[in-house]
Amino acid sequence: MVLFGIQNQKCTSSKRDSDNKDPYLVITTNEINNDIIKSIDTLTTKNIIFQVPLGVDVISRDITFDFTVDLWLWNIFIRDIEYLEFAGKLVKNQLNSKHFEEMTSLKGLSIGSTTYPLFDNEDISKLPMIRYVSLNGYGLVMTSENFEKWLEKLKLNNCEYSHCY
Repeated sequence: MVLFGIQNQKCTSSKRDSDNKDPYLVITTNEINNDIIKSIDTLTTKNIIFQVPLGVDVISRDITFDFTVDLWLWNIFIRDIEYLEFAGKLVKNQLNSKHFEEMTSLKGLSIGSTTYPLFDNEDISKLPMIRYVSLNGYGLVMTSENFEKWLEKLKLNNCEYSHCY
């Protein structure tokens, strides 16, 4: 099941909206795949929230994303996104630093949780400078030494950062 919706910035509670007046495209799914990415009009969409489906039973619901997007397609369709959020858990090293290298317009990133250390043993030299990073909401976001180095660089450039442990 995939649902598409729109969320206006005044409906959100974080500071990610301080300089962003555009609405957020909310895509509700457990699988982020090529077909979903191809369906996004990135000429008019600047902000995307991928969220896992909400369930009645919070404890037993599946909060994971199966991220199966081809890197070349991601780099074509998502490169101009300004805000990207994964409201759920990323698994199996499927999302890595290469997915962010071409995202030169990215200003904000939010990741709910991971089952692996982000950017572990990956090249971080080409990662963009962004203003806002949030790592929390769906459990622990595991970070690596490389990810921590990128965050330190962002913090030195006045990036707003939050991480719940």
